Amino acid sequence: MTVNRELAPYEQMPETMNRLNGSSNITVISRIQGYLNEDLLKQALTLIQQLHPFLNSRIIAAGDSLRFESKEVEPIPLRVIEDSQQQWQEIAREEINQVIESSKVLARVVLLRHQGENTTNYLLTTIHHGIADALSSLQLQSQILDYYHKIDTDQLITPVATLPEIPPLQELVPESIKKSFQEHQSSSNSQPLLTMEFETLGYEKLVPRELRSCGMLHRQINEESTQRLLDTCRQEKTTVHGALCAAMLLAAAKKISAGKKKEVRVNCMSPVNLRPFLQPAMGDDHLASIVSCVISSHKIDVNQLFWNLAREVKQEIENGIKGGDIFSVLFRMDIDAIMTTPDQPLATVAVTNLGQVNIPRNYGSLKLEEIHFVAGTATLGDQLFCTVTTFEGRMFLNFPFSQPTLSPQTMEIIVDHALSYLNDASQGNKVIFDF
Repeated sequence: MTVNRELAPYEQMPETMNRLNGSSNITVISRIQGYLNEDLLKQALTLIQQLHPFLNSRIIAAGDSLRFESKEVEPIPLRVIEDSQQQWQEIAREEINQVIESSKVLARVVLLRHQGENTTNYLLTTIHHGIADALSSLQLQSQILDYYHKIDTDQLITPVATLPEIPPLQELVPESIKKSFQEHQSSSNSQPLLTMEFETLGYEKLVPRELRSCGMLHRQINEESTQRLLDTCRQEKTTVHGALCAAMLLAAAKKISAGKKKEVRVNCMSPVNLRPFLQPAMGDDHLASIVSCVISSHKIDVNQLFWNLAREVKQEIENGIKGGDIFSVLFRMDIDAIMTTPDQPLATVAVTNLGQVNIPRNYGSLKLEEIHFVAGTATLGDQLFCTVTTFEGRMFLNFPFSQPTLSPQTMEIIVDHALSYLNDASQGNKVIFDF
């Protein structure tokens, strides 16, 4: 199967941002124990490109529109860094700031290989957000390792059967939902994603979008603390995602208030996996951007209780899903309106939490020790982002941020506050917000 069609609006937005400075592209980072052979990895990437139609496509300009084209697509490039003093964080920052040459191919891979008695590799896969979401990007990383193992042990029989092409998601939305949005569109102009006022972190330095870059902080939570958080969330009748959002919202409110305000209006963007809601439902093995979001609005004032806020986030997400708000991004995205307001982010906070990553740990001689992801956010201004995965009992958190909009020093303070709120709450301490 091949992909030859115009990009849908939700696919155009990532390409527009990619062309500015690589924003919105997803980089998956894996720590792998065991030797990775460059030639075998290239073979695995060749097969992966045959498996997924979007990986065997590129984006071209056709008049006033952008199109997926399956002709003259280049192989997925592999860059190997041997015995380098570079750390994976440095490579990840490079990747989320580098434009994907979408007229050639829509993904690239870096292998950071450290030689020694205990061979440790880092595999970083960067994928265009127009063809993948975080969930399918992590599944892709697992598929690459699985193909590598099968090639290494002579188990793989080629050729690989290409998965079916995924049409624009509007075509897979239930008819009742589709009809409802079409009626709204015919009776009114396209609505922006957000209409409620909210406050953001503020610009430390304002520069044009094309001059911004993306920084990143990384944190991990050990197995004991991760399990304690899970248990406490159950006791408090909320979700881990609700708790993560509450921690981020309180940290953002503390920065915004700066001890001068007694009330802050903030909101939180939570991505939602659309796969279960489509007809037919889609599996995680399909590489595509099958995601929307719910934006919850909150008023934080003196004596705001942490767990009340976490439950509030959970309830608003559930209401958004039940009310069909998750389909708004497919039918109401106004790219021009978003791109012509470069200094107005979509939300105060955005938390992408994939929860427990359900992929294998062992691939023959290779052992997957860590897996997490980050997205480029250079163009997105003073919005607070967090991407989260849980694997083998540990929680991995990445915090991308726009520079020089926010400085690394400011982000360190905000992140420390967020994790402090989260830790105190999970230990059963009564966390009350104090400006």
